[in-house]
Amino acid sequence: MKVIFLQNVKGVADKGMIKEVSDGYARNFLFSKKLAVEANSDNIAAHEEAKRLQAEHEARELADAQSIAAKMQGMGVLNFKRPCGDKGKLFGAVTTADIADEFGKVGIEVDKRKLKLPENIKTLGKHVVQVRLHPEVKFDMEVQVFEE
Repeated sequence: MKVIFLQNVKGVADKGMIKEVSDGYARNFLFSKKLAVEANSDNIAAHEEAKRLQAEHEARELADAQSIAAKMQGMGVLNFKRPCGDKGKLFGAVTTADIADEFGKVGIEVDKRKLKLPENIKTLGKHVVQVRLHPEVKFDMEVQVFEE
């Protein structure tokens, strides 16, 4: 019997695959645990439609991420003014939340979890923030911290 897998089944098939399995395995295990459905014409058509919609959604997400990245890179360097003590050490830190807020001020909404810093910025000078908007859209952004 041919089935369409709805979830990954370790050692058997991955989600979305259409595979021939024994009738008993399909009826007694896969169908009862809702891991697969029978590969009839209706289910195959629904499966193909779902794959097409998923591909469109992923393409839209990639295009959105690329447009946001272009806007962010067009900004150049982000500048922050912070009070500091001796030897250029800040009285606090510049965090990913601060950087996301700075982008928000110019109309670019970015989740702070998309910004990667090895640790919060605690000194004056230039620093690099890695921006990961999408698995295929990654770039480095420069942050400059000045004394207030």
